[in-house]
Amino acid sequence: MKAAIMVMGVSGSGKSTIGAALADAIGGIFLDGDDYHPQTNIDHMAAGKPLTDDMRWPWLDTLASAVQKARSDQVTVFACSALKKTYRERLTVQSWPAGRLGSMTDGRVQCCAEGL
Repeated sequence: MKAAIMVMGVSGSGKSTIGAALADAIGGIFLDGDDYHPQTNIDHMAAGKPLTDDMRWPWLDTLASAVQKARSDQVTVFACSALKKTYRERLTVQSWPAGRLGSMTDGRVQCCAEGL
């Protein structure tokens, strides 16, 4: 099992740009969390409405499964807002239970490592 690296931050903070560049630099694969939203979530957000937790759980589970599958073959970098601790915990438990490495973006890059 290869490493999983989560790049997280608010909308427009550059997480997809940073994540894709990081994946390219280390020879890994990049997954954009937004690509794993069901159409109902996309429509809801397009209408200017925030997602509820109940709308986020299936999306986070789908993303976690994709990360888990991808990291079986290669280092996987993925972008996800994951701003609530409960969202990060859900992703952590399902995607890489042995530890986590993340980067929070807010216009500047801040890296943090836990449980390595």
